[in-house]
Amino acid sequence: MLETKLSPEEKRRLERYIQDIKWSLRHKGSLDFLTQQKLRIALTLLDAKQPGDKVLQADAKEIIWDEKPFEERRLRKLINGRRARQ
Repeated sequence: MLETKLSPEEKRRLERYIQDIKWSLRHKGSLDFLTQQKLRIALTLLDAKQPGDKVLQADAKEIIWDEKPFEERRLRKLINGRRARQ
């Protein structure tokens, strides 16, 4: 699957959502409803076929939670590397 190019506006939006999700995880310890929706939007921006998939969301939260750089690249790998469920 090819990576889609994000416009500068979409890139800023994605970065803002990732920062909001990080803040929520650090200060609240979990995601409230609005932050879960931001996670779904972020996954949609990265072309996830099923952004509501709970396993995908859990893996994405772990990627965002840790302090390693390149969250966007790692999220794309997570999304594009997954096999379709049967």
